[in-house]
Amino acid sequence: IHNKTGALYLAEMLDYERAKDYFLTIQAVDGGTPPLSNLATVNISVSDYNDNPPIFSQNSYTARIREDAQLGDKILQVRASDMDSGDNGRITYGVERGDRQNQFFIEPDTGYISVASTLDREIVSSYVLEVVAKDNGFPSLSSYVLVNVEISDANDNAPVFSEQNYTTVVQEDKPIGHTLLKFTITDADTTPNAAPYTFDFRSGNEHGAFRIEQDGILRTATRFNHKIKDSYRVQI
Repeated sequence: IHNKTGALYLAEMLDYERAKDYFLTIQAVDGGTPPLSNLATVNISVSDYNDNPPIFSQNSYTARIREDAQLGDKILQVRASDMDSGDNGRITYGVERGDRQNQFFIEPDTGYISVASTLDREIVSSYVLEVVAKDNGFPSLSSYVLVNVEISDANDNAPVFSEQNYTTVVQEDKPIGHTLLKFTITDADTTPNAAPYTFDFRSGNEHGAFRIEQDGILRTATRFNHKIKDSYRVQI
């Protein structure tokens, strides 16, 4: 305060988040003898300025969701706080990068991230989303965080034989246990939804002329006589 004019000035920067109100008692003293004085109270209210950006509760987020998740299933919630008040502290969330196919949705007010489109681990197994938190002040301030979304496997792919149909020839003098074929199987899923596989006969082996081992090898289980039977059609 100027001791001659009574003008009241700021002596240092104010911080609304530290102190919102000040109550000053001002004394005016005249120059007489004896000096006389009087007191006045000055109430100063500090208004908020948007000087604090949103701050996320974590440096990064990680979540896992199955590829057969339903549309609307929630994955996780990101959280940010803002020390400002009113619109200056009201946060809106959005996905800035990492979601080119619009497969995720984030609720602007709550920060919940959910499934917005069908997922397929065999096409894309993980996503890195860049999420922004913006306050509603003017000018708006914002912060960013990375959200790692891992897509876990669901058993949505059947095993596939390397060929649709197989043909093999065996001489009738071959011993029991002779190897006829070894089946090669692929499966787009991952363990435990892929190998190891279980093989079985569905038709054509009613008399037990063949056996199949669990490593995919088809072997003879009898001696053949082409005069009695010269061909077999087996479904595996």
